[in-house]
Amino acid sequence: MKIPCVFIHLNDTRVLHKTIPQALNFNNDVVVIGDEPVSEYCNNNGVKFINYKDLYSNQVIEFDSNYVHMSSNGFWVEKLCFLRWFLINEYIKQNNIDTVFYCDSDVMLYCDVSEEWKNYDQFDAVLCHRTCGSTSYFTKTGIDNFCNYTQEIYRDKNSYKFDDLAFKWENHKKHNQPGGVCDMTLLDRFHYDDVSGGGPARVGEMTHVINNSVFDHNINVDDGVYAFNETNRIKDIQFDNGVPYCYHTILKRKVKFNALHYQGRAKNILLGV
Repeated sequence: MKIPCVFIHLNDTRVLHKTIPQALNFNNDVVVIGDEPVSEYCNNNGVKFINYKDLYSNQVIEFDSNYVHMSSNGFWVEKLCFLRWFLINEYIKQNNIDTVFYCDSDVMLYCDVSEEWKNYDQFDAVLCHRTCGSTSYFTKTGIDNFCNYTQEIYRDKNSYKFDDLAFKWENHKKHNQPGGVCDMTLLDRFHYDDVSGGGPARVGEMTHVINNSVFDHNINVDDGVYAFNETNRIKDIQFDNGVPYCYHTILKRKVKFNALHYQGRAKNILLGV
């Protein structure tokens, strides 16, 4: 089974010039969901493009209207992080797809995602660091369950689960802590909620080393086990024939990285600025 590799990106396309060709080195079914600037890039480079507006189903519209911003981060950025899962859900439904691999637009990919799926096919969803979808697998059941779970919480603002989110946001403000409620908050709770179709038996983990390879959660941190480059303040990645490896201090050997997530400040390294 060939699994599509899906990116979602709007506006500035500079990062795509790095990450999309890299994904295509290992995968021939790469899809980019985005807006007009992204469409122009995709059309000029022979990449499959879907306008995000064409995926605005009733489910997407409902969540868009129900969303409540509870974060110190920007409104549109946080809402888009939620909406992307609803857009992917609609993409799966429109195209009758069983499983997708989602990839943030600042992730460099070094594997065939269809081959790697064989390590995770017992799950309905697979995340990084338990809560992060920067690289992630979702079956049609898994993404639908997560979207329904999230939709219901934001639909019923008198519920325990919504109050749980509101209390988290109030606690951030009380202690002057950045962040708040984001899609990772919901993914975290979904990871434990087997009643709603999540649960650790149905949601897998990408940062575990399997067959001596792993997916990177964030290149800026050592995850407590990887060699770290103190000069650049990123994992001490070493490339062998174009494939990244990093020394694992517990396993005491180099581990292959299937993806590197150039999150935040690391985008400057990726872009060479």
